[in-house]
Amino acid sequence: MSIATRASAEIAYGVGYAGEQHSNITESALNAQSGAINTLIAGGVYTEKSSGLAAHALVQGEWSRYANNAYNDTPVYFVDTAAAWSIIPDRFTWSLTGVRDQSVIDPLLPVTPANLSE
Repeated sequence: MSIATRASAEIAYGVGYAGEQHSNITESALNAQSGAINTLIAGGVYTEKSSGLAAHALVQGEWSRYANNAYNDTPVYFVDTAAAWSIIPDRFTWSLTGVRDQSVIDPLLPVTPANLSE
């Protein structure tokens, strides 16, 4: 992970790898398949805090490759942003928030690439 700073802002980022071997990669009692998952993960965060502005942005993404074609190679992402700008302190503030990620289609099923939507 790396961190860069200036007077009121900070940026941090990192990359990683995860390798997994599963005896039941589909997490299904009816269609059990063994296999491996290789995942590359990258992310970053920006934060700023000054007298008139408080902001952050978080971005994370991962790309998984499934052995034996149990699932298609799948990108998964998460973005979270927020900012509060104090145009006239204690009188007029403008704020903005946003989140973008993937959600589970059926919460009663295991969280697998086939059970995620955008």
